[in-house]
Amino acid sequence: MMELEIELKKASDSLKLWDTTSISLTSGCDMFIPYVTRTSALEYEDFNSAKSRLIERAEIFGEISTKACRIITFLSQDFIFDGCKFMGSLELFSKY
Repeated sequence: MMELEIELKKASDSLKLWDTTSISLTSGCDMFIPYVTRTSALEYEDFNSAKSRLIERAEIFGEISTKACRIITFLSQDFIFDGCKFMGSLELFSKY
C-alpha cells in the first residue's frame, strides 16, 4: 500500500508541474490521494479486491468533483461572466 501511495504522489506532483497556476488542479490532486487510499479495508483484502476498491473510490471522487464543478458553475453564473476580471488580473472564460 505504501508503494502505491508513493506512485500516486509522483503522478500528482507531475500533474501539478504541468500547470503550476491551476488552483483547482493542485487542490484536486491534494484531495485525491487521501480520499482514494483512506479506507482500512484495503489492509485486509487480497490484491485484486483492494485494486477494485481503489478504482471504485477513484471513480466516485471523479463523480463528486464533476458534480461540485457543475454546482459552482450554476451558483456563480449570475455574478461571474466571461471575460470578467477576477482577483486582479485573471480573466475567466466559461467551459460549460
